[in-house]
Amino acid sequence: MSELEISFIIPCKNEANMIKRTVDSIVKVCNGLCVEIIVCDNESTDDTEKVASSLGDNVVYLYSKAVTVAGVRNEGASISYGKILVFVDADTVLGDSWKSGYYALLNKNTINTNWFSGSHVLEPKDEKCFPERWYDDAIPHKKNKYMNSAHFIVPKITFNLLRGFDENLVSGEDYEFSERLINKGCELQNIRELVAFHYGYPRNIREFMIRESWHGMGDFSNLGYFLNSKVALISTVFFILHLFCVIAFFTGAVDEFIILAFFTIVIPIASVIKKFGARPLGAQSRKIAVFYLYFLARFFSLFRVLAKKYTY
Repeated sequence: MSELEISFIIPCKNEANMIKRTVDSIVKVCNGLCVEIIVCDNESTDDTEKVASSLGDNVVYLYSKAVTVAGVRNEGASISYGKILVFVDADTVLGDSWKSGYYALLNKNTINTNWFSGSHVLEPKDEKCFPERWYDDAIPHKKNKYMNSAHFIVPKITFNLLRGFDENLVSGEDYEFSERLINKGCELQNIRELVAFHYGYPRNIREFMIRESWHGMGDFSNLGYFLNSKVALISTVFFILHLFCVIAFFTGAVDEFIILAFFTIVIPIASVIKKFGARPLGAQSRKIAVFYLYFLARFFSLFRVLAKKYTY
């Protein structure tokens, strides 16, 4: 038997309807590679275990009681045998070019293990997302500064040296781990062919707000994480500006209201320019509105953290 090359680690909860498609995409794309697929089931109440256990001999089923998804991923890594760990979400599928991207990654790192890779997952062509093309319409030449845990690749030896994801974080553990990797001298390597698609993107405004408020919870977990997060800081300023706008409006302070409203709208406009580049304002109006919702949702993460902390 060939030496095990890759361990795919898939955290999941109640993903009976999706896990087969994810595993099938790995099996299809990685044909010829020696891989194992570890499905880490975080106390599902549906048929996830039954479906996962029927997907083949190279699929390992692990039942996890970890409190956070970071803990679930770490448990999967702890029983893995592959030299390379590939973390993917249960609603993520690999693109057809993934294997060639993996070979390119290996050729670039024949000895070196001080690296990590993956990609920001794209919107599937066969599924409508809200907002459309928000997640893959960024500046084409802009390189990633961190890696998303929906598709995160790292040598196992490097993962173990840094003790994996921070299990204290409800969300944002991928950003925090990326920072630790970079601070330890690891290079984030962007390989164009390493493509993956995410079927869990929101389909409407409500799902978008819920998703982003969940993703921001890690930033409000404690003061250190908060002060280290540009998004959390900007979102807080954004919300405070709204409060002052309301006060100025109801107290009849017209000049102050105009100034505050101006600075409030500057934040989403500047964010759109930074993410998508300088384009005519009219063409960017929808993205500005989405960033407006994004910053509000990210601040609402604070209330989700407080509700979690004081709910027994």
